[in-house]
Amino acid sequence: MESIYPPRHVFTGHALVPNITPDRESGIGRWSESAIARYLRTGSRPDGGLAQSLMAGLIFSSYSHLTRQEAQAIAAYLKSIPPVGYRPEEGAAPTGGGTPSANAHALAGDLNSARLFRRRVQ
Repeated sequence: MESIYPPRHVFTGHALVPNITPDRESGIGRWSESAIARYLRTGSRPDGGLAQSLMAGLIFSSYSHLTRQEAQAIAAYLKSIPPVGYRPEEGAAPTGGGTPSANAHALAGDLNSARLFRRRVQ
């Protein structure tokens, strides 16, 4: 059955994803469990920035509904897995390598999500 709702963003190519293993140099190893849990629920990073790209949408539509305990459990799991040194390839588009117009639409979505996150966090 086809959805009556149009998709918000269409991505082509591959997604540029950050390292979410506890590697201290290229991952989230310097983030505390509570910082990870807060990020999952609010999109607010420990450095004061906000979630971007695909993650902003995921947090807004899904992860923001996690309970504190659920977010804390995910954070504990992420800190427990083995660290892997990984840096995304240079020059890759952070929104998935799509066309410039698809990337512009994704960025507009990020900015709208960021405004909502800021209101929530403040």
